[in-house]
Amino acid sequence: CLQTQLCCTFSCCRLTELSVADNQLTGNLSLSSVYNWTMLPLLKHVNMSRNGLSGSLPPEWSNLRNNVTIDVSHNNLTGPLPAAW
Repeated sequence: CLQTQLCCTFSCCRLTELSVADNQLTGNLSLSSVYNWTMLPLLKHVNMSRNGLSGSLPPEWSNLRNNVTIDVSHNNLTGPLPAAW
């Protein structure tokens, strides 16, 4: 598994931080839960701020371990926080 690529099998990834902030990303965030973040056991920080993401936070995110910090500020998100939060 290469540490710098996400093309490895997710169970072996050593990814600890992911930042796609300020990249003009668009789309419905609640539909993007196809990617299983729970398979990244070392993930600690995700920054998706300052994009054009819409929708609500995927309820699956409440299953993340290791107190993952997720920054989705300055997007077009709507809806409530997942009930488990």
